Amino acid sequence: KWFTKTVKKTGNLMYNKKVGEGKAKGKPSSAHNHALTSAISYMELGIILNDHKIFRRAFKNFEAAMKSQRKDGSLPIEVRRGGRAMFYQGKAMNALAVIAIISEHQGYNIWEYDYKGKGKNFHNLVKFFIDFTENNEIVFKYAREMHAPGPAKDYKNQDLEIINSSNWGWFYS
Repeated sequence: KWFTKTVKKTGNLMYNKKVGEGKAKGKPSSAHNHALTSAISYMELGIILNDHKIFRRAFKNFEAAMKSQRKDGSLPIEVRRGGRAMFYQGKAMNALAVIAIISEHQGYNIWEYDYKGKGKNFHNLVKFFIDFTENNEIVFKYAREMHAPGPAKDYKNQDLEIINSSNWGWFYS
């Protein structure tokens, strides 16, 4: 009862909301790293309660993230965040990897999910991240928007510590 109450009270899947400004305008808020993290809690709750409907809510967020990515694999909601652009791209990718791992353990392989066969998949997100490690400048055109960058105000200096599991956790998957 406690877990159910906590998930439903604090979980925000951000359905039926869209980003209202900037280069991410019109993208579904359900693709945001916070909504993806909430989706993990819903998946876990669905498993505990053996409630397939609650479990499947995370797939809606997963699909929204795949659908919203650009052709280059960047996530518009995340990479507009100044010096933390890649930090938040990684944070969203980490949540997506957790959703995929939990799904896999429940008998669903969503690693290969490709939104309408358009190359909008997890592998494309990874490609963007790897491309970034080879050429940091690929994120600058998005990061210069400086939307909620936190303490990292210089978009040309990405705050992406290798020891931080929240932005590199997807790598191990």
